[in-house]
Amino acid sequence: MFYTLSSQTIEMNRPFYRARVDPTHPLLALDHSMNWSFILQEVSKYYVQTKVGRPTIDPLVLVKIL
Repeated sequence: MFYTLSSQTIEMNRPFYRARVDPTHPLLALDHSMNWSFILQEVSKYYVQTKVGRPTIDPLVLVKIL
């Protein structure tokens, strides 16, 4: 099972993120132009859907770190 942030949590933290990001950074333009939804579809088959153990880090975060 992997853990993803709820849209409510993301929206609540969005002003904090915007205050700390340079709007002219090239990676921000890349982030807006990419459709990242395919990553969750690709990696979901590798995660067991049980409630045992700790939830993992969102796979999208791990890909974006690279």
